Amino acid sequence: MIVVIEDMALVGRLIKRVLRPREVAVFGTGREGLEAALQGDVEVVLCDLGLPDMPGTDVVEAIVTGAPQLAERVVLMTGGAVTPAGQALVSSGRFRVLEKPFSASGLRDMVNLVTGSPS
Repeated sequence: MIVVIEDMALVGRLIKRVLRPREVAVFGTGREGLEAALQGDVEVVLCDLGLPDMPGTDVVEAIVTGAPQLAERVVLMTGGAVTPAGQALVSSGRFRVLEKPFSASGLRDMVNLVTGSPS
């Protein structure tokens, strides 16, 4: 399953459509997405850094702490990291980054890269 943590419903729906036929679950809050990422069989986590209930940086760090095996499968989505913590996380090089707006092919390529699937 691909976990998408994105508060903009339209963006979440588009991601789900682009990644068909893969199983994609979209969560509109950090807490919901974090819970799903820690409990499920997850191939990729696509996490927006600007979430309404908690900073995306906190979500990512909680995923890495709670499920270290997911660290290499976390992709940060950002339209520009607006907080110093977000910018630091993006700049750290620890995670792949998908800059918004991204293309359908860019999204597919990123997921294929993370999962090791052929393009």
